[in-house]
Amino acid sequence: MSWYVLYTSPRAEKRVAARLRNDGVEVFLPIHKKRRKWSDRMKIVEVPLFNSYVFVRCSEQNLYSLLMIYGIKKIVYYLHRPAIVRECEIEAIKEFLKIAENKDIIYAGDQVEIVSGPFHQKCCKVLKVEKDRLILFLEELGAKIYVSLSEVDKLKSEGVKSKSEGVKLKSEGVKLKSEDVKSKSEGVKSKSKGGELKPELESEKLQSEVGVLKTGS
Repeated sequence: MSWYVLYTSPRAEKRVAARLRNDGVEVFLPIHKKRRKWSDRMKIVEVPLFNSYVFVRCSEQNLYSLLMIYGIKKIVYYLHRPAIVRECEIEAIKEFLKIAENKDIIYAGDQVEIVSGPFHQKCCKVLKVEKDRLILFLEELGAKIYVSLSEVDKLKSEGVKSKSEGVKLKSEGVKLKSEDVKSKSEGVKSKSKGGELKPELESEKLQSEVGVLKTGS
């Protein structure tokens, strides 16, 4: 038997995992526990590490029958065959979850604030995540910069909005407020991939989709 990957309906990962377990299937659903601030308290929430993905351990023959379970959309393929995830990769994800508990995970596309160095308090978008540093796009300079992971904090969605309102951009030597720039950028569409896995990726690349931890202080 081998580990395979199933793609589920949106936000159905936990329900699908429960149905699979009820049918006697060995399931691994990576869950990330993190702290979320509410109006009056901090709460621990559990969210899937990979959106719409669950791992199952079974024979390839039995794998196809799982498509009959409600909430499963398809089997993830690689090179026209069901993608196989090695046991060592499953163990690596489990170990990562232990380290990641109650910590933020930074992905490409996230907004971060630089908390030290010459660009202190600047807000940037993460272009690429490397082992111990990030490649950021600093909008004010229109340039890429390299920053250590320890020098940034991940911004919450509401924090990104409030901080971006005060950012001033330079255009041909004239400083424009972001509110003025906004009117010129209407109609431009952007896509965000978040923490999702690509269905056609090699199983060896599963770990790279996890992202990087921001341990903080």
